[in-house]
Amino acid sequence: MSTAPGRRSSTPPRACRGYLPRRTSSATRARRNSSGVRCSWRSPSATADCFVVKLLSWGGPYGPPHRVYSSWSFSWPWPVSIGRRGFLHVSPSTHRIVRYDALRIVAALTVIAIHVIAAGMDARGPAASAAPWLFNTYTFIWFATPSFAFITAALIWGHRPITSWAEYRSFLRRRASVVLVPYLFWSFFYIAYGRYTPADLRPMMPLGNYVLDVVKLLLLGRGSFHLYFIPVVLEFYLVAPLVGRAFARHPWITGLVIWATGAYTSLVITAPASEHLVTAYRMLGYTLWLLPAAAAGGWYGAMRTRIEPVMSRIWPLLLVAGPTLRWFDRGPLLVTTPVQQRTVETTALILTLLGLISLLDVLLKRAPAAAPHMQRLGEVAFAMYLIHPVIVGFFQDGLESLGYAQYWLSPVFTIAMIVVVAAVAFVSAWVLTRIPGVSWVFGRGTQPHQPLPAPISLPVPPAPTPLDNEDIANEG
Repeated sequence: MSTAPGRRSSTPPRACRGYLPRRTSSATRARRNSSGVRCSWRSPSATADCFVVKLLSWGGPYGPPHRVYSSWSFSWPWPVSIGRRGFLHVSPSTHRIVRYDALRIVAALTVIAIHVIAAGMDARGPAASAAPWLFNTYTFIWFATPSFAFITAALIWGHRPITSWAEYRSFLRRRASVVLVPYLFWSFFYIAYGRYTPADLRPMMPLGNYVLDVVKLLLLGRGSFHLYFIPVVLEFYLVAPLVGRAFARHPWITGLVIWATGAYTSLVITAPASEHLVTAYRMLGYTLWLLPAAAAGGWYGAMRTRIEPVMSRIWPLLLVAGPTLRWFDRGPLLVTTPVQQRTVETTALILTLLGLISLLDVLLKRAPAAAPHMQRLGEVAFAMYLIHPVIVGFFQDGLESLGYAQYWLSPVFTIAMIVVVAAVAFVSAWVLTRIPGVSWVFGRGTQPHQPLPAPISLPVPPAPTPLDNEDIANEG
């Protein structure tokens, strides 16, 4: 296909496509060999790219992958590896998937918004707290915390699966320094802070009971009201090899099974009569609540390269369908059975998250200069999530001491407080994560921050040809 002078085609030239050796019929191999599956001379960088792709793809680490695309106009960053599906996966050390950073900062901001609104509940009273603007705000930003489950599953379940014990141990060590250590620090911090710790934990308790209650709080993430999500993430890490391999082989089936488990298991498991099982039951409840979002994230991560063209077109439909289902679920629909309610609720959540991540992807592609800024914001989103309750409590106490608590009745004031708290949380997180002796409590380590690389865009795979469809059919 010819292009206008001075322009480069977005479709990689046929001669630069690398078809990998697999167990196929001799007729298929002959047809491939006669279809221009050779690295022809076009330019030094084009020829180098084509031969590098062929060399790297010859017997990938997960069996022979099915196909690799290269582009003569793109220089691959190092290191790269070949995924099970045959697409080049760039190492996280050299390239971040910036759409996840954008969704991470959106999730952090919506969590802050929910907690700022909740801070004024006492001042508003029961009647004012049921105001339409408050009710609708909660209705449409309920995806805040599940967004973190979506991102986590997309990165650890939908990316390259873990295939060895050495890799698994290395993965857990990295996750411990990034998530577990900050979680333990901030749990003990909020227990000492005391403002958000459950009322049944008091220092005057017998030492044995106190230690036992602290252990329960750590298992449940109840050192503060917003930490319950992190133990669930640690569970996702533990099962990453099994679930990641399942998503790599059967993404649709795996996603449906995990979604159904999260949506309906709580309907058949009742609260235990024994006190000793209450902690496990609560932990199960937190996990099941976040599993539908994790199922969507794992499926999206595994299918990302294949569904991007479709998702970039249907994201408006998803963003309309998801919140609409949520609105009907909370009001006019009047779901009467638990099965219907869970089905509608989880479907609305999944549609909203998929539409939101697709919208962010489209926006970042249209404005690539924003990618480095989104990456910087995404790097401090976790720190904002950890410290914002302290900032919310500071402003709440300050307003009450000054006699301005009645201002919480105003939606304009509440919005202004959301902006102020988010700004203070961002500045605090930005400064603290740059201090070598303090940054470890946010999972940032002590390494100096390197300048961000220029944003890059991966080439879009060409449309399938009849030969491609035959290859896809042979995968099963």
